[in-house]
Amino acid sequence: MYFETVISLVAIMGIPYFSYKSILRPAQQMLLDEYEERGLICKRDNKLFVRQSHYFYSKKISNLEAVVTDLQSNPIKIMPLPGKLNVSLIQSYQQESITFLASFFGNSLQFQLVDLGELNEEYRYCFTLIRTRKISVSASAYIYNVILTRIENILKKLDDSIEVQRKVMDYRTIRYK
Repeated sequence: MYFETVISLVAIMGIPYFSYKSILRPAQQMLLDEYEERGLICKRDNKLFVRQSHYFYSKKISNLEAVVTDLQSNPIKIMPLPGKLNVSLIQSYQQESITFLASFFGNSLQFQLVDLGELNEEYRYCFTLIRTRKISVSASAYIYNVILTRIENILKKLDDSIEVQRKVMDYRTIRYK
């Protein structure tokens, strides 16, 4: 009786783990490699870049209008990975910022590209993760990578001499009741 129980528990616990390790994980990695080859994402250190704010400095891009136009004509799409949920992405535009809200089943991430104005004849912009809900920062790396890569590509297309500076963010946790 004890032996059958142990075997049943091992089978119940082992089969999903084995399926993930041998089927889903390699399939996810193959898709990530394909997305990287297509330029949809960049190879990044997931533990580091999700903790960074990305500051862009340009002498040519004086406002976010060209970025908004590009995003309206070709919106960002988060391609699903095997074993992951489909993510809906809402892009909203204000005068001096673009907000991206990625959500799935009550989990959400909010990113923002903000126009910081002009300083020393350079136009400054900041892209950062501003809010997460029910999702860890490390779990959001894929979504962050897709959006950041697209923003970088648009800005590089508009100004090939754009400079990027990265700063590590301080996080704080707020518990909702």
